[in-house]
Amino acid sequence: MEFALKKKAIFFLKEAPKFELLSDLCHQIKQAGLIDDEKAFTKAVFDREKLVSTGVGLGIALPHAKMDSLDHFFVACGILKEGTCEWDAIDQLPVKVIFLIGGPSDQQLVYLKLLSELTQKIKQKQVRSLLFKAKNTQDVLNALNGNNHGFDTSSS
Repeated sequence: MEFALKKKAIFFLKEAPKFELLSDLCHQIKQAGLIDDEKAFTKAVFDREKLVSTGVGLGIALPHAKMDSLDHFFVACGILKEGTCEWDAIDQLPVKVIFLIGGPSDQQLVYLKLLSELTQKIKQKQVRSLLFKAKNTQDVLNALNGNNHGFDTSSS
């Protein structure tokens, strides 16, 4: 399962509080056709976030929701154009990039593989640096797919 992010699932967001950003991101993924029921999905994302913060550190958050009504997994990426958001991350650093994952409730193994692939990418300092500087969807895709035009993408 190679982690792949579609252009239609990359969004540039205005600085806002955490739950406002999540609501905006859920609205945009509805507009992109990735979910049918925006209200139910937003509630599921909020409920999950209230359990424990999905701020994984290093300026990244990985909010997620699994629902019976979803039949496949998707990943959406939200990047704050300017500024950051307090997310109560484990390292207490504010968040600049949000990867929102949605998928079926009954496919835990697929979810874990997807999460593992995404985590391996964002652990790379160069990938994070490129994501933080991304100005358009192609910049995001290049950062995640290793098309960094001569940048060193070794793990750090």
